[in-house]
Amino acid sequence: MVEMYGFSDSSEIAYGACIYLASIKNGEKEIKLLTAKSRVAPLKKQTLPRLELLAAHLLAELVYKIKNTLDIEISRTIYFTDSTIVLAWLKTEPCNLKTFVANRVANIIEISNIHDWRHVKSKDNAADIISRGVNPKELSENNMWFFGPQFLRLKNLDSDIQSNFDLEILPELKKNTLSLNVTEQTKFDNNDITVFTIFEKYTSFWKLVRVFGYVRRLKNRCLLKVPISSENLSIQELNETQEMLIRLAQRECFTEEISLLESKNSRNVHKNSKILSLHPFLDSKGILRVGGRLSNANVSYDQQHPKILPYKHKLTDLIILDSHIRNFHAGIQTLLSILRLKYWPVNGKNALKRFFSRRGKSSQIFSDNGLNFVGANNQFLELYKLINNKQHNLEVDNFLARDSIKWNFIPFTSYGWFVGERG
Repeated sequence: MVEMYGFSDSSEIAYGACIYLASIKNGEKEIKLLTAKSRVAPLKKQTLPRLELLAAHLLAELVYKIKNTLDIEISRTIYFTDSTIVLAWLKTEPCNLKTFVANRVANIIEISNIHDWRHVKSKDNAADIISRGVNPKELSENNMWFFGPQFLRLKNLDSDIQSNFDLEILPELKKNTLSLNVTEQTKFDNNDITVFTIFEKYTSFWKLVRVFGYVRRLKNRCLLKVPISSENLSIQELNETQEMLIRLAQRECFTEEISLLESKNSRNVHKNSKILSLHPFLDSKGILRVGGRLSNANVSYDQQHPKILPYKHKLTDLIILDSHIRNFHAGIQTLLSILRLKYWPVNGKNALKRFFSRRGKSSQIFSDNGLNFVGANNQFLELYKLINNKQHNLEVDNFLARDSIKWNFIPFTSYGWFVGERG
């Protein structure tokens, strides 16, 4: 049985690689130097990790050529380097590395098996003789150079495995950047937040809210250093995003009305305004709401003063579509009543008639066939699998978040206890 061992090392002057062959017979291992190669370090000054990578790349190429040249079956090949950074680069996707490092790492991965790379101490690295240099007399008396380091004679060479380098401080990593194509922008509210008109790009209200919610989270994380407590958007983040989108839509369509209401010299909109009859006012968050005499009614604030939605606006259409689907395709009057629990679409009936005319009539109608209890046992088995499915739980979490519902688990001994806290 024949095994091949390769070593690489570098200094600021030179770098190189050497290869040893080991013949194993009856438990005896005989190791001798096969070949070596050295190169002068580039004239352009490079960092030491880059030079170590050049040495590792040289070793990989040398082993590849030797294995294709020798007419011998090599049972195992092991590559050794004393650079933990190089080993960390080899475990990193080349696309995440800068060009110089990425190109050489990609080539090493292509011509060698990264699982065959090991870390070696500098004192046991035979290629160290190449990188630092030695005079002929010392070289002729150096047993490690001709017969390899002593640890190669161990039966188990897997003890010195790849080094675990902290990837957060790994050099030569690409910086992740986020690019946004901006077509139009509007600045609004007291925080001077800049948002973009992205309504036309989405056909789902909640997809729009979630996409814009993650953009806001990125902004808060980068500029305000706000920590992230969960991968999913919280109910607060979703509600704040909805409010921001409504503010944007209102300021696009009711610019003059909002300017007058923000002015200290005026509390009313102009007499030709389409929303004059609604007695509009701006709440503490800068959202245009319906006024009136329901402020003392025993209902929620949204029912007392619904948010005003502009007529023929994409956001209004998306909200209507979302409510229509979630309420099982309710009719015009029912859907309008449901919407007005939270919103007040301007020209509400016309808006819904316009929506239904665009949706058209149903082409197919489905109903059950009365066999509700067929296969009940299988249904319970499927239900058990479903409630233990991680993806399903994530979807339930997202669904509840749309209605600002937070799920809390009760103690497992509290049988039959169910509480629904009304918001």
